Amino acid sequence: MTPKNSTANRIERTGHLRWVTVSDLLVNPRAQRELRPGWAAQIASDFDPDRFQPPLVSLRDGEHYVIDGQHRVEALRIMGWDDQSVQCWVYENKSEAEEADLFLWHNNRKAVSAYDKFQIGVVAERADEQEINRIVLANGLKVSTSDSGIRAVGALHKVYAHGPKVLGRTLRIVRDSYGDAGLDGHVIEGIGLLAARYNGELDDKTAIGKLASARGGIGALNSKAYTFRKMYGKPLPQCVAASAVEIINSGRGGKKLPSWWS
Repeated sequence: MTPKNSTANRIERTGHLRWVTVSDLLVNPRAQRELRPGWAAQIASDFDPDRFQPPLVSLRDGEHYVIDGQHRVEALRIMGWDDQSVQCWVYENKSEAEEADLFLWHNNRKAVSAYDKFQIGVVAERADEQEINRIVLANGLKVSTSDSGIRAVGALHKVYAHGPKVLGRTLRIVRDSYGDAGLDGHVIEGIGLLAARYNGELDDKTAIGKLASARGGIGALNSKAYTFRKMYGKPLPQCVAASAVEIINSGRGGKKLPSWWS
């Protein structure tokens, strides 16, 4: 069966690429999401014509209405390019209802996961992703969906925000204390908070020894963390950090860390 709008040997869309002056592009607020000026400004600041996707436009009653791409169009206006022409996919003879339906179809996309964005960011040679990946590999670990890998790339980014050294230190503490069982996002982020706050006071060897030898292992850390979350209503990573402090401070002797809650 030949698809709609297609011939026997090629698939065609009903819209066609045409040049339209930016000042002629109108937005119908009834068939669009609310404009987010910040997002438009970001597009303008990172503008690259080779990455700029043509907006979808409906030519109706002699006017060009933006179906999808109002933030891209607003970015062009922010840059002062109202008098410039931009390539658009232009559809003709669409009703307002059909325009709204086309908008929904073009935005019915499955979001790219944080994990996939990270892996693609490494391939794209983005600085943060490459450096995070380097630190992970340098510590004998890997970003992976396997049982022995780190899938929690969001946690890696959050810890990396405290600095590359904090991320490396965090991964070593987690790895040597709990092995693969400690590679959950809330644990990595929690130990990252610990390493960042007690930077000059935390002895890594002592911390690893206490965490690794605690009865119950990672289960004990998590149990304490969930108890703290119920008590204080704080985010789980903070509660992991507080739990780690209690475990590290357990037993007699030795220099104690200040309480996480102090």
